[in-house]
Amino acid sequence: MNPSRVAILILLFSMPFISRAANKESSWASPNKKIEVYKLKTESRPVKFIDEQYEANEILMIRPGDTEDEGLCLMRGSNMKAIWSPDSRFLLISYESLPHSSDIDVYRISADEKQTSLTASLILHRSVGDQIEEGKWMRWSFVRWELPKNKLILNQSREDHKAHEIEVDLKREPIKIVSYRAQDVVKSYEGTFLGFITGDYVHCVFRMKDGKIHSFDPSHNIVYFLSVNRGKPMTFQCRTYDEYVREGYEFIETTSIISAKAGGVTSDAWWNDLRKKMSQEQIEKKYDDVFLDCELNDEQYRKLTEEMKKQRGPDSDQ
Repeated sequence: MNPSRVAILILLFSMPFISRAANKESSWASPNKKIEVYKLKTESRPVKFIDEQYEANEILMIRPGDTEDEGLCLMRGSNMKAIWSPDSRFLLISYESLPHSSDIDVYRISADEKQTSLTASLILHRSVGDQIEEGKWMRWSFVRWELPKNKLILNQSREDHKAHEIEVDLKREPIKIVSYRAQDVVKSYEGTFLGFITGDYVHCVFRMKDGKIHSFDPSHNIVYFLSVNRGKPMTFQCRTYDEYVREGYEFIETTSIISAKAGGVTSDAWWNDLRKKMSQEQIEKKYDDVFLDCELNDEQYRKLTEEMKKQRGPDSDQ
């Protein structure tokens, strides 16, 4: 595989739940005090954007206001700031994805009365990446909410154009929806890591203690730990959440590995120790090839798919 694909795959590891290794930096409570958005400086490996040597070292989380649970990871970025609408129904996030430029995402937010669950619907994504020439800048910025008209007013300023205002319809269809339930619990499993299935998404394939094959999504900093412990029995913890898949127009239940332990060493301890000893570039140089070696080839994938189909039984068409 081309090394550049590693950077692409790393972008896929931004899973909704993260470890407590990160440090809370800033927070924005909704006007009705029912929801909190807070920003973390992550100690894990920063995301490297594909075309820029630029790091996204912040994670934005959202949770019901009266819970101590970590909540849901909305996005990664740099210099992120949040602006709530006065009625607490909409959340605007400004952030940097390219140097000297800024993007904007807008979410429609809903929560139940008991504050045990919430839904975040991404209804607007304004990115500079595909709209400017190399070396130039563009900024999106908030102007005002016009809620009686279901409108949001943004300002677009570009190096090569005069600044102008743009009107956004807040009733637009969602691009992506993710839901969060405060009552979700972490479950522990035992199995042996077999390898990664890669494509549009990345999946970790395990042979469980009972002999069956199962796949899970990886959290953002666990892939290297799994790679160096391939073929070894381990215990690992997973969390389940609901994610809306626009292509299928439905919610799917997704299970993400958030921590693991192999040979008496936990993934969090291994990663924190690694970060103390090595720079990001040194980690990439040493472990990217290990990760790529764990990709399942076509024949391995075919055999595992056949085995999983047998597990589901003769009536399964999946």
